[in-house]
Amino acid sequence: MLLHSEQRRVRQFDSEQKRRAEYIPVWQITEHATNDDRNAVVVSLNFESDCKLDWSDYIKARKVYEEWQAMLAL
Repeated sequence: MLLHSEQRRVRQFDSEQKRRAEYIPVWQITEHATNDDRNAVVVSLNFESDCKLDWSDYIKARKVYEEWQAMLAL
């Protein structure tokens, strides 16, 4: 038996809204992740299309350059 407030909560999203939220991509890092790991996720997310504001080409190029320089230093 659902209480009145629970009934409202169950119906608060229509079928189209539920369909759009059916699959939500998630990037998950462990508690052992380093700052470099976190930065790599942020950088990669900004090359994927979704509803966020795009980084300018200059910022993207700078991040790619920084990652390339870091790889060369290994």
